[in-house]
Amino acid sequence: IKRLPVSIADIPQLHEFEYDNNPFEFPHKKVFVAGKVGIFKYLKRFITARKTGVLDLTKADLVEIPKEIGFVGDKLKHLKMNDIQPPSGFSFPFEIGMCSNLERADMHPQLKIVSPPEDTAKKGIKVIVQYLSRFAHAKDHGKLDLSHMNLSGFPPEISANGNLDVS
Repeated sequence: IKRLPVSIADIPQLHEFEYDNNPFEFPHKKVFVAGKVGIFKYLKRFITARKTGVLDLTKADLVEIPKEIGFVGDKLKHLKMNDIQPPSGFSFPFEIGMCSNLERADMHPQLKIVSPPEDTAKKGIKVIVQYLSRFAHAKDHGKLDLSHMNLSGFPPEISANGNLDVS
């Protein structure tokens, strides 16, 4: 198991949880230091966000937005990520494209966004979501439609998608 499903934190009858010797990628390793209670508390942020429309990732020791943001999907309206500061540039995951109702993202004012490209990122979170939704769709369907995006260059994200029919 590499990624712990978010929904595991919503199983009330789960009293014991052993996870030793699993190379987890999600949640990140620092969450596991807090034990079952800390793990479930972190995962419940995503479950709560599906209900409230607000995902608060502050004080979670993150350097990136987890792909599990797709679990919240179109229920997400507000993303709080003020203290996410990666050591190099920041890339939004393709899965944020699944958050079609995302209207607001609180980010650190000096966050250097490298993906999507600057000309897209500076247009705001709605445009970022629209842009990345095309890549999320492309991952499933093998075709990427970038028409009407007014891009100034070839998107570097294409290399992360493998074999695509680009139009």
